[in-house]
Amino acid sequence: MAMAFERWADRIAATDDEQSRRELLAELGAWRAARLTDIPALRDAAFAMSRIYALMGSHQDAVREARALLSLCHTVPPASEEEIDQV
Repeated sequence: MAMAFERWADRIAATDDEQSRRELLAELGAWRAARLTDIPALRDAAFAMSRIYALMGSHQDAVREARALLSLCHTVPPASEEEIDQV
């Protein structure tokens, strides 16, 4: 089974302009909102959103999501070795 990091990475790689990245951000936001009690899903979303923001040149937003990811990696359940290796 593919990690969500990998699934989102494929989707991010398929975006080639700001509009498609904004659409993917909106989709990710809705996906994350539907999984607020699922810590691994929140990690996946933070990782993907940080990458998209970085591609869009929005450094502050990318850093905010990266910090959220770091915090979520210390939240129960702890991040697996596989999750950490993907980041």
